[in-house]
Order: sequence, then C-alpha cells, then structure tokens
Amino acid sequence: MIHRNAIHKIVDPSQKGIKQKPFSFKFVKMSTGEIIHIIDCVCTSQYANGRSMNVKILGSNEIRTIRTITIIEFNGHEVRIR
Repeated sequence: MIHRNAIHKIVDPSQKGIKQKPFSFKFVKMSTGEIIHIIDCVCTSQYANGRSMNVKILGSNEIRTIRTITIIEFNGHEVRIR
C-alpha cells in the first residue's frame, strides 16, 4: 500500500539528470466512475502542490492530465488516501 501524497515525490519530473522510470496506475474517471488503467507512462509536469499531474503514455505519446486524488492503484500497489 502506498500513500497518495508519496506518488508525486516518486514521479517528480524536476529531478534533472535522472532518467524517469515508467510507471503504471489505475484511476477513476470522475465523469463516469469508470476505472482506467494507464500502462508505461512518465510524468511530464505537476502542479497544484502535487494534486494534478500531466502524464505521457509512452506507447501512444498521448498526454493526459490526472488528478492524484482519483488514483486508486500505483505500480500494482493500492493507494490509500489517509
């Protein structure tokens, strides 16, 4: 199990000279409640004190904005909010 606040430290894109490791996660789409699984992506930026992040999906080069509160699984570990 991993705490939600630890995610933004793990995926921090501002660490210069350190190659980012791809990660996978599942999140709940707020509009429909659908669970989306994103595989092999890297964080390109974070904002709102780590509450949101942009991720680049490596297979398609698609960029998505994710609210970290919606993440329920990170690299196979359940995410806890409190």
